[in-house]
Amino acid sequence: MAENESFIWGLIRNIQEKRNKKRMLQNISVQNENNKNIVRYQPSAIEAFFSPTDPLGNIIVSGGLCVLRNRAIIGALDSALHNGISVVVLHAGNQMLENMLQQRYKNIHVFTRNNTFYEPLIGLSNAEICRLVQSSVTKQCGIQSGGQYYIEGMTELIRSKNIPPYCEMFITCPHLELFDKVDDAEVKGYISSTLAQRIKTSLVQGQAQRSDVENYFNMLRHQAQGLLVTKANLKKAQSLRSIINHNGFAVLDVGSNTNDLLINLALCDLTSALNNGRKLMLVVDGLVCSASEKLEQVIKNSGAGVYAVVSSDDVYAALNADDNLFASALGKATKSIIYRHTSGLTCNKWAEVLGYYEKQEVSNTYTNGRNYQSMFSIVPGQMNTDSINVNLKRDYIVRPEEISRMAKDEVYIMDAVNSELAFTHVV
Repeated sequence: MAENESFIWGLIRNIQEKRNKKRMLQNISVQNENNKNIVRYQPSAIEAFFSPTDPLGNIIVSGGLCVLRNRAIIGALDSALHNGISVVVLHAGNQMLENMLQQRYKNIHVFTRNNTFYEPLIGLSNAEICRLVQSSVTKQCGIQSGGQYYIEGMTELIRSKNIPPYCEMFITCPHLELFDKVDDAEVKGYISSTLAQRIKTSLVQGQAQRSDVENYFNMLRHQAQGLLVTKANLKKAQSLRSIINHNGFAVLDVGSNTNDLLINLALCDLTSALNNGRKLMLVVDGLVCSASEKLEQVIKNSGAGVYAVVSSDDVYAALNADDNLFASALGKATKSIIYRHTSGLTCNKWAEVLGYYEKQEVSNTYTNGRNYQSMFSIVPGQMNTDSINVNLKRDYIVRPEEISRMAKDEVYIMDAVNSELAFTHVV
């Protein structure tokens, strides 16, 4: 009888210990979640996380579905336009984004293939054309310093026909006939003998770089086919520079990351408008820095006159997986929007960015024994000891595997302005 009572009391004690243990584990789990300091919102529109009153800065949009990245871009642009900031969107074939922007905004200038209105040279002086061309060269299309003389000679000859210089004129230039063209223009009275001699002198000085100049414009013809203005549309020609100067909104489809010269030329075009103190929000969607050193420079120097919105299915990879460049872009970002990623390297990087916390980690110690009857024990019985030890361990706030397993509609929003890490389901 006594042994049965001991068994019953032991059973009751075990049940109570298990309840206490369960309650303690639940409390620790709640404390760990609170220590992560993640603000969990009800299902929300991603656009709602952008406010016109927020300070302007870089915006990072990485991972997930294209449509959800596009919506985050629109949230950022709403804030910029509300603050009177000019906008330029450079994208690599994101037709969905283009359509969404045209549906939402009025009076935007869209440069796409078979929409031949883009002209980066329009309205520039001879010297400005030389600087724009030489600053936009790539490794495959380099022009030595002497090339500026050849370009100046070509430009002056084009002007002699009372035509503003534009890219097609350089692309179709009959280089072997240039000196004859100059003589012909002089004979017909289009230019003076003095100007004719000056043009010839420039062409001679730059003759050694003629092949470089030809190669540049041949490559531009290939990469910008169907995009650059033609003679028939010359009166409608616009540059990104002119649109920014009029506080406008431009969208340019560069087609592909392989079009490195076109990307460089567009970036040089738009940055030339910032010398007079204008501010710009530049969206680069689907572009990778490995395609353009100029793009890398713009992102590194962003935050003053240019606020960069960098959007990609993997921003870390788009920034060449360069920790310094990634840190530079993030350091100037007011918001980072993180959707699901598949790359283990990128998931690890974002887990590091989202930070760490002190996690309470539980370990159990279990002992089993038997009490034998003695002067100190009334009845014999089992002796079980189940103790819980709690240790602190530094752990990811959001683990890499959690990022890789996110649902399509899940998103983390890292808000640097309000020092908040938010989580929600996008609706």
